[in-house]
Amino acid sequence: MGEIEQRPSPGSRLGAPENSGISTLEHGQKPPPTPSGKLMSIKIQMLDDTQEAFEVPQRAPGKVLLDAVCNHLNLVEGDYFGLEFPDHKKITVWLDLLKP
Repeated sequence: MGEIEQRPSPGSRLGAPENSGISTLEHGQKPPPTPSGKLMSIKIQMLDDTQEAFEVPQRAPGKVLLDAVCNHLNLVEGDYFGLEFPDHKKITVWLDLLKP
């Protein structure tokens, strides 16, 4: 009596391994290698209007930057988020996660 019962998480009830990463890769898949080369500093304006700087390889796909932002914010489900930016015509577009 007086003990708090620990309830299993939904994932553990379904047999999923415990994982606090942000990737949803299937078992056995590996993320693409991060290209080496020159690093590029990118400033990200967060929703609370703060700015954070991230350094990513110049030819890295957009997913590398999104993963860095998600790690910084301790987001577990990074697949539900994205980054947007103004293009050369000042139109806001979503960052393509597959393109460098």
